[in-house]
Amino acid sequence: MNMPSLRLSRSSVRLSAFCLAAEIIPVVSLIVALYRGWQQGFSTLELSVCVAMCALTLLGVEVGFHRHFAHRSFRAHPAVRASLAALGSMAFQGSVVWWVGVHRTHHKYSDQPLDPHSPAKGLMYAHSGWLFQPASQYPLRWSRRIKDLLKDPVVRTAHSHYPTYVALGFVMPAAFVGGLTHSWDGAVGGFLWGAMIRVGVVNHLIWSINSLCHRFGTRPYQTSDRSYNNLWLALPTLGFSLHNNHHAFPNAAINAHRWWQVDISGYCILMLEQLGWAWYVHRPSAQQRLNKTVGTAQNLSQNLSESL
Repeated sequence: MNMPSLRLSRSSVRLSAFCLAAEIIPVVSLIVALYRGWQQGFSTLELSVCVAMCALTLLGVEVGFHRHFAHRSFRAHPAVRASLAALGSMAFQGSVVWWVGVHRTHHKYSDQPLDPHSPAKGLMYAHSGWLFQPASQYPLRWSRRIKDLLKDPVVRTAHSHYPTYVALGFVMPAAFVGGLTHSWDGAVGGFLWGAMIRVGVVNHLIWSINSLCHRFGTRPYQTSDRSYNNLWLALPTLGFSLHNNHHAFPNAAINAHRWWQVDISGYCILMLEQLGWAWYVHRPSAQQRLNKTVGTAQNLSQNLSESL
């Protein structure tokens, strides 16, 4: 009779240990990399690989996991879908099935007690503390929300090969830098910057959406939650932080509604559309944006004219 609870307890311990390692190891790697750079100089190649891997894996999560798989804001060629699923998996944020299930639960209960990462429990809890809750709570909250994904062969393949993609995300930058420099030292630098430090940077950027973008910023649209647009994070998160825009129109593929809002992920989707690799790209109409805009009737007309 005690075996199920024992298994759940062990699962919780394993998950907590895994999440703790995911937070600590990138910090340790950064310290090692900074000491190494101080001793022998910083490599432009290694730093460039770090930036490139951050951008690619962020696009995998935001364009792939988030806008495509979670919200179905556009359709795409199977090769594009498989590539986005692979890149998102390399981000080390969990498999596409788990990520989408948790995110859909967040939208269902945003800023309510059943929100998996509600800021009501504190910014640190919303940022990463929620990952340490008992593993037994996850299936009750999200497993029933991913039934459509389980019928998708691209998603099933990405889910089953998740460990392989994570490993590739670690090996590729090391092999790339090591190959170009013809040295093991270059491979070590590629691994530190392109894999370990990159994981920490990407994790904290995405976690900041759960914490900072539900506490700080602007709210141009009326929503039932406390989502905010944080323009300071728009560029580093590739448009992920235009969060109030997203919560106002969850199935929209493009988050930028004003000319000065930066949405690199949205630009990538538009590029895919122009190439014929993506279609049915959802966009909120001007009237839909007007209906949800915060302000007086006069301000509404002004906001609408600025956004067109």
